[in-house]
Amino acid sequence: LFSVACVYFARRRYWLAAGLAGALAAATRLVGVILFAIVLFEWLYAHGWSIRSFMSRRSWSNLVRRGNNWPGLLFTGLIPLGLIAFMLFLEIRFDDPLAFYEAHRSWGRERLVFPFSQVIPQLGAVFRQQFLPGHPGLWRVPADSLVSVLTLLLTIPIARRLGATYALFTLLSITIPAMSNTVQSTMRLVAAIFPVFMLLALWGRNQTVDRAITIGFAILLAVFSVIFVNWRFVA
Repeated sequence: LFSVACVYFARRRYWLAAGLAGALAAATRLVGVILFAIVLFEWLYAHGWSIRSFMSRRSWSNLVRRGNNWPGLLFTGLIPLGLIAFMLFLEIRFDDPLAFYEAHRSWGRERLVFPFSQVIPQLGAVFRQQFLPGHPGLWRVPADSLVSVLTLLLTIPIARRLGATYALFTLLSITIPAMSNTVQSTMRLVAAIFPVFMLLALWGRNQTVDRAITIGFAILLAVFSVIFVNWRFVA
């Protein structure tokens, strides 16, 4: 909700509202911090800067001349304050401002790796186990790996159909969890990457595609529901 609101307000040029919504997103989840880059990108774009003119000195000089909304730029600085406020709470309550990072160790996320570098090794580990009955959760690894790679690939059509802002949000949102040494919970994390669902909505204008998406998601809902009611971890 906060991510959608932040991007919406940024694209409508309501910089203060975007900064406040982004701060709430950053206080809620670590990936909310990426909204700082998104809103900054939108502010630059609104004032005459573009990716194609990145190396152009004239583009930057025009930005300075047109940048009559510098308070809007300052409002983007509210976004990291959300995370800082949460870290301050952790320091007061638990004497550890990085307690959220330490908690990840319980889920096998104790170190950072190159993005997506763990997809192949973890798939290999699953196949070496040959889906033994004693490992009922191994099905999640190929599922999470597939979702991770597909989301990365979807940044291309998202850029073409929705624009660079949404593509950048998608890329950063999937890259941060992909830097973990496990692909676990990727499906749950992707559920918050709203440009993916915007793209599916655009594709769904075609009736055949719409039916395929609806049927496919209904089947997945049924399968995951059965797994969940049998006391297996889904997300």
